[in-house]
Amino acid sequence: MIDTVPAHLSRPAHVRPGILARLGLLGIFLLTCALAPAALAASASAPYVETKPDTGFHLFLRPARRNPADQLLYIRVLLQQRDYRAATRQARALRLFWPDSPQAPKAQFVAARLLDRRGKFMDAFDAYQVLIENYPESCDYDAVCAAQLRLANTIYTSKLATCWGLLPGFSAPERAIPLYEKLLASAPEGPSAPEAAYRIACAREANYDYDEAINAFYQVLNRFPESPYAVDAALGQARCHIALADDAPLDARAREAAIAACDLVLSSHSSSIRRAPIERDRRRLLARREEAAYERCLYYDRTLRDPAAALLEYRSFVALFPASDHLSAAQARIRVLEKTLPPGSNPLLASAAPAESTP
Repeated sequence: MIDTVPAHLSRPAHVRPGILARLGLLGIFLLTCALAPAALAASASAPYVETKPDTGFHLFLRPARRNPADQLLYIRVLLQQRDYRAATRQARALRLFWPDSPQAPKAQFVAARLLDRRGKFMDAFDAYQVLIENYPESCDYDAVCAAQLRLANTIYTSKLATCWGLLPGFSAPERAIPLYEKLLASAPEGPSAPEAAYRIACAREANYDYDEAINAFYQVLNRFPESPYAVDAALGQARCHIALADDAPLDARAREAAIAACDLVLSSHSSSIRRAPIERDRRRLLARREEAAYERCLYYDRTLRDPAAALLEYRSFVALFPASDHLSAAQARIRVLEKTLPPGSNPLLASAAPAESTP
């Protein structure tokens, strides 16, 4: 058993115990409590350190304060002074230089609202888009999408080259299409999605891009069949088909597609639409179909001089259009053509056989 302490572990006689050793655990606790407020104050006054990568060099845009908290307070002062232009710039500076700070989404929202108020609708939409893409959990998502939809509608209806109201200007709804597409990508099932999809189709129709408009209207009907815009989308699709048929009167495929679109609208949404315009266009297309069928009869009869083929066309015409104004003429021509063919002959076989030369 060892009774003595080794020399290298023993305390020299002239060395007194330290203050922590003399106070013990109670002294350590009291000293920690005394120093804690000072440590917290030092950490609170420490400058904010951004953790995200550098956002680039901005020569004419610098924050007016050294940390995001003071910068946000400075923005509020500018708002109280009604200096909205400077407040917009300083809010943008806060988001650019401290994008990861808690004050960044607040500043971005302020910048978007100020741009909207100043009539910078395109810039305001982009500012809201930055808020959605970078701070989705720090904002009211549906409210921001609703604000974007309102801005896109404003751009959709606004006119260019008005010269401060001195000229009528001209519409350019296609400018809003990229905005609606961004809104659909951000909230494909949100409350603003049906209207955004419908506005895309209307913008393409207004720009005379009927093929793309038909596809866009179909997307509305397919994705949002229960929305308030479904009936208008069906009407828009029929309008575009009718416009394509009118642009190419000899295109039978376009004409038949337009008639089918009219039939679909009248059968599916008969109680929700004004039937008169669609019925009028449908009657006009049916009359064009009738005239095209009769012109085909005359082509085989007078141009090609093929009695068998002409007889088939006339018979088909009489069967399809019994109330036509050309009915009596077609029936009379059938009787004449039947006399030119041998009794009991088949017009199909006669039209397929080569015609014999007559002296």
